[in-house]
Amino acid sequence: MVRGLDYYNRTVFEFEPSAEGSQTSLFGGGRYDPLIGVLGGDDTPGVGFGSGIERIILEIQRQESLEIDVPPLNAVMVHVGDNATNRASSLAAELRNLGMSVLMSPAGKSMRAQMRYANRANADYAIILGNREIEQRVAAVKPLQFEGDQKLITLDAQSIAKSIAT
Repeated sequence: MVRGLDYYNRTVFEFEPSAEGSQTSLFGGGRYDPLIGVLGGDDTPGVGFGSGIERIILEIQRQESLEIDVPPLNAVMVHVGDNATNRASSLAAELRNLGMSVLMSPAGKSMRAQMRYANRANADYAIILGNREIEQRVAAVKPLQFEGDQKLITLDAQSIAKSIAT
């Protein structure tokens, strides 16, 4: 299977499409613990893989369509300030645990740039956290795809999830 790559040991894998043809492997790899030692270094455990992006693209085209069920994006966390970024990250995880689809906007960007990101992502809502919101223990929830005004919601996942779900 690994066509003469004798530095592999233990686990070796290869993925091929269901339709057969010549050179069908899309990607493959495995463990190669002794490789660094063979090259003169200390024995170092290792794992790796190689892929053929052109083969993957051709396989997608061959299948004519790749249907992926992407759930709607409930919210994007917009955050300004270190405290807000840390709290936004943990709040996003809490909301995901409640079954919501939530993205973090890129850190270090202005509020305006983060709001553009949320709009381009087609999020239903932006959840906005800054130092003032952290101090007041609230989050601003702004609808992006619906009519409505921005609201201040108690800064906990359950309250925010409930406000977004209604």
